[in-house]
Amino acid sequence: MDVIEEKYLFGYAEQCYDKCSKCWLGRLCDICYTHCFDDAGLNMERKNIICHERMQSYKKVLVMYFELLEKDPHMFDFLVNDALI
Repeated sequence: MDVIEEKYLFGYAEQCYDKCSKCWLGRLCDICYTHCFDDAGLNMERKNIICHERMQSYKKVLVMYFELLEKDPHMFDFLVNDALI
């Protein structure tokens, strides 16, 4: 298990830390590290492509969210009320 942890978990974290720790999407990021590996190991090009796609997707969702809130500031009030029950 130590070799697997070292290669996959810690290797991924070590190579991605600088970029991911400064990323605006960091706290919302849902990229699974397993998608960033190929037969040769960690593929940073693949990870960067996935990151870019994810950032574009979240950007669109956030823009839509705030546009809806501008039109109706109470649009999502039901979510808060449901969460409290």
